[in-house]
Amino acid sequence: MERNEWTKLERLVAAIEQSGIDIAPEYDSYMKLAFALSAVFGDAGRPYFHRICRLSAKYDAADADKLYSGALKRNNGLCSLGTLYHLVGEAGVPLDASMKKDFGTQDSGAKDKKWKTGAPKDLTHARVYNKVNHALTQSQEADEQRKEGPHPDGKPDETTGEPDETTGKPDETTGEPDETTGEPEELSPTEREVMFEGCSPSSPLPTFPSYQWPRLVQHILDVAGGDTPCQRDILLLTALSTLGGCMGRMVRISYKSTYFYPCMQLSVTAPPASGKGVMQLVRLLAENVHKEIFRQTLEAEKAYEKEMYRISTLGKARAEVEIPEKPKKKMLLIPGNNSGTGILQLLMDSGGVGIIFEAEADTIVTAIQSEYGKWSDLLRNAFDHQRLAYNRRGNGGEYREIEESLLTVVLSGTPEQIKQLIPSAENGLFSRNLFYFLISQPHWEDQFGPCMEDLRSQFNRMGQEWNEELKRLKQLGQFTLQLTLEQKNRFNAFYSQLNERAQVANGYDMVSYVRRLAVNQLRMMEVVALQRMEDELPQGNLSRLKKLPHCEPAGTVNDENRKDGVIPSWNLTMADDDFNAVLSMAEPLYEHATHVLSFLPHEDMKRRSNSEKDRLFAHLPHPFTRKDVKERALELHINPNTALYWLQELSKGGHPIAKVGRGLYDICLEETVHFNPKDD
Repeated sequence: MERNEWTKLERLVAAIEQSGIDIAPEYDSYMKLAFALSAVFGDAGRPYFHRICRLSAKYDAADADKLYSGALKRNNGLCSLGTLYHLVGEAGVPLDASMKKDFGTQDSGAKDKKWKTGAPKDLTHARVYNKVNHALTQSQEADEQRKEGPHPDGKPDETTGEPDETTGKPDETTGEPDETTGEPEELSPTEREVMFEGCSPSSPLPTFPSYQWPRLVQHILDVAGGDTPCQRDILLLTALSTLGGCMGRMVRISYKSTYFYPCMQLSVTAPPASGKGVMQLVRLLAENVHKEIFRQTLEAEKAYEKEMYRISTLGKARAEVEIPEKPKKKMLLIPGNNSGTGILQLLMDSGGVGIIFEAEADTIVTAIQSEYGKWSDLLRNAFDHQRLAYNRRGNGGEYREIEESLLTVVLSGTPEQIKQLIPSAENGLFSRNLFYFLISQPHWEDQFGPCMEDLRSQFNRMGQEWNEELKRLKQLGQFTLQLTLEQKNRFNAFYSQLNERAQVANGYDMVSYVRRLAVNQLRMMEVVALQRMEDELPQGNLSRLKKLPHCEPAGTVNDENRKDGVIPSWNLTMADDDFNAVLSMAEPLYEHATHVLSFLPHEDMKRRSNSEKDRLFAHLPHPFTRKDVKERALELHINPNTALYWLQELSKGGHPIAKVGRGLYDICLEETVHFNPKDD
């Protein structure tokens, strides 16, 4: 590479930065830019690519990095520095006379004084699909690239016979010339769905909408939420799960003729060193509650040992003394590195309430896979608060049971660890878990920050306050959350639509997840509603509790007890804003789950691109054309031929996608109400 070329590039990029103009606003020009720089400058052109892309409001460093790496790997040599000059000219970046002389001749007839480039007439580009494994030869790659982009001169593509979706000449592969023939489309084997490599999504997964949560939850986000929405999301999920696990039987909701308590199972998955360690700070809230319970256990054990020693000194009089019952080993935080029976014993000793909080999913995986630790069925049963029991052999045997289990599980781990925990898509643990896939940030972040109080100290103090708040809540009795009729209608309409969407894209795997996601969302609502009520009730003032707009004595409380102020049970309602905020989390959680599902093993070895397919068909117009499918696929970095193959498979038999006209398709969904989280 001549030094003069580097000088030209530096001057050109500096001019682009000075103008502040985004020269690649569309995905098409975005790819051309990557191919041009990688073809001429190789990997050394990457920093310049980022400098140019930063001017776009859509800039994402990780996405840009993946695209550039793909361009390096699959460059066909058809793009050159002239492509960059052309993009600069099209965008209207002002250049001085010397730069125009270097890069081309000025077009005096142009209204905006744009300059012409020396780019070749047949300049084209190749589309890149992140993480896609194309087992193609170089000649096949060239054919694939010709399929992807029409020639600028309007000549038909040599492979597909389709010049620009407008000529009306038939596509030799699909038999459909211009979306109007109505003939069936058949894709060749080389054009069918491709598998994605690795675990990262091909486009960013959604995050939760911003909202002002109840005081304690919001304080957690403000103290440790960081600058990224993803970090705030995992803190929010961890906080709701942990606080719900501490509440136990304080609050419940009736659903499917069963009471559900706020006990959730959360799995946050991310590559190593991605920031998921912040979840451990929330664990400190539960630790303060755990320490007090365990301290009481130790005191009871000491009193028991002291009494047993006293009895042992009584001699013959011991026969007349009643032997005290050995105290149970009560605790809140149950270690995950345990056998199934060990977990059951600790859970039963603690009244059926417990939290398993592990920073590494390997701890749970090792326990499940060990000889005495096959207790994944315990996790499945605990989701529905089912009865648990065990029987020990030897020494006369021991049988124990508990009628109701309230087990909360909070895990974080790498994608590989999650795959070991949930060995297949059909495993019942998948549909019971809340999933969040955290993407690692590629750039370096300053971790020093201003001199502030240690985060652990702040969370320890929050944990002490939370422990006192729990004591006040226990004194008030039990709360039953009751949604209003309008809220129930919104909930049912939203999940009816999501259920149909899951059937279209992913079948029963995601249908079962959606139905259990609904239960988990109700559990989140319990936590938020009780926390909001506590915010309005400082110091647990019972007289003020009766006057709160969202709280009233339960119908089972008789008049005499109401007069005396003896009210053991309450009906709790939820503000519409809080209800909408929780329900708006469902869409991101669903998409994160489809992505996790995509890299789980599948018994029948189907292709695994669930999240991409779901997002593709969820955001198409009604009705839509093949052209709409291909354009949406490009936006999501999906191979258009893969998208057309999905369309072909899903439209067989007219369901779940049907042809509704010449070249027109639509999804056969039941009529549902579209939910907007911002609506009251």
